[in-house]
Amino acid sequence: MQSLTCRKPAGCRSGSFLPGRTSLLIALTLFLLCIARAGIAGVACPCTLAWNSSLDPTVTGYAIYYGVNGTANTRVNAGSATQVTLNSLSTASNYCFSVVAYNAAGMESPRSALMYYTPPAVSGLKLTRQANAVSVHFQVATNGTCHIQYTPTLSPAQWQTLTLATADANGNINVTDLLTNSVPSRFYRATVP
Repeated sequence: MQSLTCRKPAGCRSGSFLPGRTSLLIALTLFLLCIARAGIAGVACPCTLAWNSSLDPTVTGYAIYYGVNGTANTRVNAGSATQVTLNSLSTASNYCFSVVAYNAAGMESPRSALMYYTPPAVSGLKLTRQANAVSVHFQVATNGTCHIQYTPTLSPAQWQTLTLATADANGNINVTDLLTNSVPSRFYRATVP
């Protein structure tokens, strides 16, 4: 196997990448933690991992190994894809990930260097302004429930509940806040009940 270059996202730690190993890139297409209560253990928002494809023509697929506290024993076969989404990680757990490439006989390359990540309970919020409305989108665990709250000012914040929403099968929550012309600004947050 040929060595690949790897861009490492900010906030991820890893060891050095060794020649002859398929480099792992955790393209944490994860959103960053918005607001979640500390100390709540549960299922995290979906985690998508991506890596560079191998230039070796004998490579027929990839697999991710992951686990907690430096032990990556759980294997997920990604087939020929160069990304995989994990939906069953637990919040506040210290996960490690590595990737391997394999050939048609099932022989695996050495594992890439470990990369570490602690998944949040709630992703960052994405706000989209519409005519007389704001669309709020974020991710939580599949079928997870969150309070969506708003405040007109942060000094002092006066949080009011907009709605209670439940995520779909992919962990997505989409809420539309209808506004009047008299609302100059709003700040939003999502909390796990």
